Formats: sequence, C-alpha cells, structure tokens
Amino acid sequence: MWLLSSSRAELQYFVSPDAVEGGYAILSHVWGQEEQTFQDLQHLRAKCAQKGQNPRDLACEKIKRSCELAERHGHRWVWIDTCCIDKTSSAELSEAINSMFRYYALSRVCYAFLNDVDADKAFHPSLGHQPGWGQFHASRWHCRGWTLQELVAPRLVLFLSKEWETMGTKVDLAPEIEKAAHIPVSLLTLQRSLDDFTIGERMSWAVERRTTRLEDEAYCLLGIFDINMPTLYGEGSKAFQRLQEEIMKKSADTTLFAWGSECMGNLAGDPGRPRDADSYSLANFGLFATSPRMYKTRDDRTVRYSPHGLLDQSDSQATLTSSLCGGRVVTLSITPHGVMAHLPVVEFGSYTLADLCWRDQEGFPILLVLSPVPADADQWGPTYAVGVYPNPAARLVFLGLRDSMKDACTTRVWSDIYIIQSAPLEQSPVLRIPPIPLNHALRPPFRFPEHNIQTLASSSQPCKVFVDKVQLPWTGEPPATFTIWPSSGLLDHFLTSYRTITTIQVGMCSLPSAKSTSLHALDTSKVACPALWANAQYLPENEVPHVGHRCPGDHVATWPDLRKMFVCEEPNEPGWWEAFTLAFTPCPMNPNDTLVLHAWHRAIDFEAPDGFTDTEAVPAAP
Repeated sequence: MWLLSSSRAELQYFVSPDAVEGGYAILSHVWGQEEQTFQDLQHLRAKCAQKGQNPRDLACEKIKRSCELAERHGHRWVWIDTCCIDKTSSAELSEAINSMFRYYALSRVCYAFLNDVDADKAFHPSLGHQPGWGQFHASRWHCRGWTLQELVAPRLVLFLSKEWETMGTKVDLAPEIEKAAHIPVSLLTLQRSLDDFTIGERMSWAVERRTTRLEDEAYCLLGIFDINMPTLYGEGSKAFQRLQEEIMKKSADTTLFAWGSECMGNLAGDPGRPRDADSYSLANFGLFATSPRMYKTRDDRTVRYSPHGLLDQSDSQATLTSSLCGGRVVTLSITPHGVMAHLPVVEFGSYTLADLCWRDQEGFPILLVLSPVPADADQWGPTYAVGVYPNPAARLVFLGLRDSMKDACTTRVWSDIYIIQSAPLEQSPVLRIPPIPLNHALRPPFRFPEHNIQTLASSSQPCKVFVDKVQLPWTGEPPATFTIWPSSGLLDHFLTSYRTITTIQVGMCSLPSAKSTSLHALDTSKVACPALWANAQYLPENEVPHVGHRCPGDHVATWPDLRKMFVCEEPNEPGWWEAFTLAFTPCPMNPNDTLVLHAWHRAIDFEAPDGFTDTEAVPAAP
C-alpha cells in the first residue's frame, strides 16, 4: 500500500498495513470535483525537489489539512484514497478495493471529514431536512456507499466539520449516526461485531447509500461480508450478483434472500400465471436481488436467521418450528439451471412455501413464497420462481400474522428443487426486444429502433415486447405489429383480466388512390411513401387487436408534422384515457427513403390545465 508522509505529503510504498511501524491515520471523505491523484502528487514531489519546497505546502487543502492533523496527533503516515492508489493500474486498483476494509480496520485513527457540516450547526435540530435533524444528520457522507465500511471497520473514527474541528468519535455520536445512517448503536459502540448481524441486516445498511459507478454498489460491500473477488468495471449489475454468489458460497446465513415485502393477498387462490417461464425471469422473480436497495425493510419486520429452530418459546410455538431441521441442513448451490435448493417446503394453495430458517422477533417462522414455473423442455427438475406473480417484491409470509395458515404450515417436506436465480443480467435493466429485421435493412419504408421501443415501454416495466410481420422483404400487408404487454402491479394478483396491452401497427395501404401523390395534396418531400399508415390501440390482454387502419386518417402523409395522437379509453377504467403519440422523422442514414418511428404515451386528465395528469413536457421527436 502507498502512504503519505504526514510531514511532507510524499508517497512511500509499504508491503502491507502491518509493515507500517507506528501505524498510520486514514481519511474518510466524499470526493469532490477536483481531487489530486497519485500522479499529481508524484509530479508535485518532483517539482518541489527541484525548488527545495515542501510538497505538503502546495498540496490541495484536503491533503494538506489531513497530513497536518495526522502529524499533530503523532502519526507519521496517512492514507487517502484519492492519491494513495495508482488507478492507472487495474491490478493495483483491484487489490486496493479488496483490501480497503482491512486498511481502515488496521488504522490507528480514521478522520471522517464532513465538508458540508458547520461545527456550530451540526446538531441544531432545525437545520436538517427532517424534524430533529441537524447538518450532521443530513450530510452526504452518510449516503455514500464507500463510507459504510469506512465507518464500521476502524475502531476510532473522529468526525470533523468542514472547518476541520472535532465533533466527536463514532462512539460518542453513536445515537446520532444511527438516526442518520440506520447503523445499530451496539455496532458503533463496539459492543457487537459484524459477525453478530445477519447478512440481510448488513445489506439493509446500504439501502440508502449511493455510488457513482454501478459496480461499486457491490465492491464497496466486499469488506462488510469478508469477501474477495476480482473487480471488473464495465460489468454493471453483474457485480452485485457476483457478490451474492460469493456470500452464498461463504455463509450458511440464508437471510441473503430475505429481501422484499410481505405478501398481502390470499395465497389459497389461483393468481394466474404468465405466458411462459421467460416472463418470470424478465420481471426478476428470482432468488437474488439486483441492488442493495431491495433490502429495505420495516422496523417491525426483522428477519432473523435461526437454523436450529426455537429454544426459548412456548410449547405451541416450539411444535410449529422444531420440525424444521431434524438434523438436516438447508443447502443452496449455483447451477446452469438455477439455484439447486435442498430445503423443507409446504404446499399451500397454488404456491409452495419454503422455510429457510427465518424467524421474526417473536420466533414465528417467515416463509419464502415460491411459484411453479411453466414446464420447459430444458428443466432438469421442479423449477420455481420467487414471489407472488406479477409482483416480484411480494415474497415473504410472516406466519405470526397468519393464524389461518399456521396449522397448514406445521409439517414440511424436504425437497430438491431449482429456483430461478435472477433476471437475465444481459437484459437488466434493458428490456428484451426480439430481433426486428426491418431495422437493419438499408432502405425500408420505416424503422422502429429498439431504443425507441424501450422509451415507450419503460414506464410499464416489467413487461415484454412481441413483434410480428417485420421480416424482409416487407410489403406492409399484413402490417408490422409491435405489442407491449405490461404488468399492472399487485392488482394483477386479484384481477387477472386487468392487464392491458399496447399495440402499434404500421402498414402500407393497398388502395390505388393511396399511392397517388396528388391525393390530399401530399408533400412528397416529407413522405417518400404516401401509402404508409400507422395507428395505436390500448386493449385488455384477452381482446384481439383490430388489424387494419382508417383510410386516410391513419396515413402518415396526412398528419401535421408527421405526428398524430391516438386517444384510447382505459379498458377496465371507464372515464380514464390514455394518449398515444406516434411521430415519424426522416432517417439520418437514409432521409429520402426511410422514416423513423417514435412513440410515447401519457394519461389524460380532462380537468388538468394541459389535459394531462403529469407536468412532464411532451417529448419531441428528434
């Protein structure tokens, strides 16, 4: 590791933190727009050597003040992440990220510099964003991903205001830190260690924290779970899935999967099923979470890991839970077919409830809801999705709140099953769109680019897109059809007919008059193909869209500025309306022969000043 000398701010290399005689201080902070890097300090050192100057005097304020404070406290060395890592070396960066928790844990003191907190206003209750909060509670430092391990790992954390005045240690300020960052006082005051908290509890500490890079959502948590793994910037959300896989290999604590919300509906009924197994994966009805934000829980819904059942409960409760293990162990392993699980389950209605050794505060079991996936030729055994379709977040059953289910869930059967791992990472969060040959021809009459379809569908995810009649050569008869099948959320569980689909059709009119350039006084400089038509429909899922068009109203050449709004009534909500706008623009690659389709929709409120339910401006087709 590289360290700065506190007297001169010069970099020196040490083999490991243990090799630093006398120890070192370390800085925790939120990065600013302009930070001095490893290369900047090396250049500054060479420059000052020629002129006989002290590099610390010319370093940026943050480095200078950190070195001065460390020197004043008797520390010869200080570590600062902005300049003590050579980020031009991917190997060194990966080593530093995997070692960072250890760097902070072995430091003599950690200086937590809060550059947005005035010392005299830090705890003033009227200066924060929430009642009872001061500037200290509202500081950005509490909301950054990397500062979690920087708070937890060191034993001595000294909080500094933007004037570099001491506000207290993490032990002194434990109640205030818990209020701002939801980290338990018992951990901050060193009464408990990280290992005393479940995997799910530790994940929940990162719910409100953010990182600049998506991959850092996972990398900043490596030390919290004592995990080492390669860092691969560019892998996106795969990093968080890799982290979960590594945790699963290392720990038997299954609360890694205890995220999501409580199921509120009647599980004994038939909720309906999606069209195919792929619909489950697309909507992330999987065992793994896609982000730490999914671990947000209610304070009264604590999930505890209890692999040995209950030892301190009444006889009735002990009978309810003691049959769980019976000397057997829940095991989970990654396979190409999903997560292979050996665990006790109970069939309840149309669902399977799995017991992963979770208990609430009173010792009652918390079960994971599994739904059988439609049969697939590639399945190697019974395969299940997680959650109540179509809401992937509704996945937990608290038996302590379900008296009617307790008797039915007393006896479990040990089973070997496959559980969907997660949404396809290469498609998340991007919508899966089938190939559209029309989009890849040189001179088609129109294109509907995948990113334009994504824009239209983004407000309705999870959803699936179906395309039809887009093969080449394309004649326009029958028309190309683009169908977006969204989920309406939790309502689908109770009203399976509530789902609605959006269908966009684009075709060519076969009437001879439609091909006449004189009809309607068309401006052929704007429309290369006067016979091109398009429309939008909004229908219940079980209703077949009308194939065809209204001539000449649907003809693109008749639309002002090649744009038209189609107003459709909500199929299941009379009086509610949706406005679908279709707009065509010349294709930049081939403006004389091809038009590009853009589409978006907004809900209509006839009482609103502009007629719409939101204030977002209508997008303009580029």
